[in-house]
Amino acid sequence: MVVRTSPVEQLAVDSIDTIARHVIGTRFADLPEDAVEATCKFILDTLGVGIFGTGWSTDQWGGPCVCQISDAQRCVGCAV
Repeated sequence: MVVRTSPVEQLAVDSIDTIARHVIGTRFADLPEDAVEATCKFILDTLGVGIFGTGWSTDQWGGPCVCQISDAQRCVGCAV
């Protein structure tokens, strides 16, 4: 059975292959520090919005918890 693809389909396959090879070949150490920091902020923001969206009040966990994004071990007001 011969599978024929259009030039557009072939371009999509080639593009996906190029991106996949780039992802596979990239090590964490290769990522710029700014990109890693921005990604951490994005993930923490997403988690915060998700928790806030549950309607969970601060009374349920004993008060506000403020953490520095760059150093989550130094939290104020919560047991981390």
